[in-house]
Amino acid sequence: MEEASEEKKGGGGGKKEGTNLLGPATFSELPNGRLKCVETGHEMAVKDKDSYAHSKRFCLGLIDFALSHSKPPLNMFKQDPLSR
Repeated sequence: MEEASEEKKGGGGGKKEGTNLLGPATFSELPNGRLKCVETGHEMAVKDKDSYAHSKRFCLGLIDFALSHSKPPLNMFKQDPLSR
């Protein structure tokens, strides 16, 4: 019975599957003191940098960027035009 409870906990160190699959976010500093994500083009305040790098908005933007530039490992998929 104890094995079943361990499986539910995950026991894998707490990392989600696919984390950092396409690499970390890279930012460039803008003249107005804000940051711009190089891959997605999203702009944000410096204080929002860490939360943005783990957000759904960043992940979706990064996947779209990787698909449009045929970057591995997503270059084996073709994006459905209806899902854009």
